[in-house]
Amino acid sequence: MTRKKQHVLTDPTSPIFGITSTVIMGALPLIDAAKLDDRQLRAVHVATAVFTGLYIGITVGGKRLPLQALAGLAAAAATLRFAEVGDVIDARLEDRLRRVGTRHPRRWMAAGTAALTFLGYLSDRAAARRKQSMATPGDQPKQNALSH
Repeated sequence: MTRKKQHVLTDPTSPIFGITSTVIMGALPLIDAAKLDDRQLRAVHVATAVFTGLYIGITVGGKRLPLQALAGLAAAAATLRFAEVGDVIDARLEDRLRRVGTRHPRRWMAAGTAALTFLGYLSDRAAARRKQSMATPGDQPKQNALSH
């Protein structure tokens, strides 16, 4: 059985995917929704939904395209549906960070989001390695039987 090679941007264990998703998801909190007009805000909401849908589809959807598409579409729809709530939470977090004396709260929010995204990538990579190493012991008894 040969595993079909995935493109580096659709393989959740690829370093390119890890770096790209960390940069994109980490950059989104730098955008202050309060400073945007309605059209710009809609564009940011759609872009956030698209990136979230792609990320979830790739990381949670498994290896089957229909499941990936379903997971991605569900995540994108939920992100778009709750975008205004997200803006409120985002503004409150920024306000709280300012009240405790944090300089450049949006940068800290972006760094936190990037760190969480990268931790998710590392977790996916570790799970894939565990899964791969667990598949190997199944081959061991055949090798041991031949060596005796």
